[in-house]
Amino acid sequence: MALAFPPVKVSNLLSRRRLKSVPEIIPLQIEGELARPIEPDEIVIPKGYLPSNWYRLGISEFANWGAVYTRRISLLSGRFMYPMLAVGLFAGYHLAVGAAGQFFPEIDALPHLPVRMNLDPMPPAWIASNLATDRKTYFDLGGGLQGDDTLAWMASYRPLPTGMTAADLDQLAAAIKADLPKYGAATDKWKTVRGLSNAPTITRPAKAIAENGDQLKTGIVVVFDDSAVVPVVSHVTGEWSVLLFKGAACRTLLGPVPAGCADTRTPNGISKEARSVLSMIDPRKA
Repeated sequence: MALAFPPVKVSNLLSRRRLKSVPEIIPLQIEGELARPIEPDEIVIPKGYLPSNWYRLGISEFANWGAVYTRRISLLSGRFMYPMLAVGLFAGYHLAVGAAGQFFPEIDALPHLPVRMNLDPMPPAWIASNLATDRKTYFDLGGGLQGDDTLAWMASYRPLPTGMTAADLDQLAAAIKADLPKYGAATDKWKTVRGLSNAPTITRPAKAIAENGDQLKTGIVVVFDDSAVVPVVSHVTGEWSVLLFKGAACRTLLGPVPAGCADTRTPNGISKEARSVLSMIDPRKA
């Protein structure tokens, strides 16, 4: 027994809208002895027509708009590849000769169309200014300071406004000037310093920042085993502060100047003495 599908013109496949007016063919259920599965070769499709449920058949993997567009693009690419390549080579040659000819007269002598790109070898001023760097001021250290690689570690400990106030710095300087002349490096006897409401951290150079960097907000007093000079590094009103004590004398190397301390700062920069102190407590050396 052979089954025939109702006529559906192949031209209808070109439409994106699926036609619903043509019903799908469902094989009749035959009862009795003639009931048996329908073999594929028994299905007869009239020439020039497809069943309405063609999109469910295996051919639908190829007969779809995606495959059609892909085939069209592939066909057009194959036909226009060499003309487009020729146009690209022609234009590229004349553009390259015109651009390079501005700098090399030998290239400009080659036959080419008068195509000039008017290239300026110098970048615009705003680009040049951004590319220009000074090694001495490359790193932003915080508190309005800039420095080179030797002070780059300070960028990880930038001062915040939550640090010491100017009054706190005055009290700390007065306390050290009271204890240091009497007891020297015997810091366990520094009762005035330890009695401050915001007592500083007293430590050795190797541990000053490496282990106590978070104490810059209350001050770090650095004590040496073989020197009577005592540096103090802290954050004061959002700035870096470096003080240097020896006996009852006090000098300000960087940052705000507390009462009773001499001002030996370098305007708009970091003095050599301040660099020396900051280099000694560099946590990268710990």
